[in-house]
Amino acid sequence: IEDTDTKVIDTLLPIIQATQLLQARKSEEDVSGICDMCDKLRVSQIIKILNVYTPADEFEERVSPAFVRKIRTKLQERAMEEAKNQAPLLMDAKFSFAVKFPFNPSKIHFDELDIPSLYTSLPNLVRKV
Repeated sequence: IEDTDTKVIDTLLPIIQATQLLQARKSEEDVSGICDMCDKLRVSQIIKILNVYTPADEFEERVSPAFVRKIRTKLQERAMEEAKNQAPLLMDAKFSFAVKFPFNPSKIHFDELDIPSLYTSLPNLVRKV
């Protein structure tokens, strides 16, 4: 079970980091913090998120091109490594994790249930076990 949990968390980490990137302060002092925080995102993904980010309210400003250039410069070495490895950008959409639900037996005996006459069509749909 722990192995499956780790795989699920590893799969969700890029999404978590993308949301953290959107919520983070985007000032000149935060460049190194943002680069360290987004270690599971590719450099191209970070740059794309910053370029297309549109603030929802007037309290926040758009990300400046100078800030994006600083991020790109800071992550340039990481971009070279990514170019060598050529890992896929998107995750497999058809991959699914097994979900396990614990079985808790019921103390109710179905043969002892009394179905009210209000539900006349119910016995046709459900058979007593």
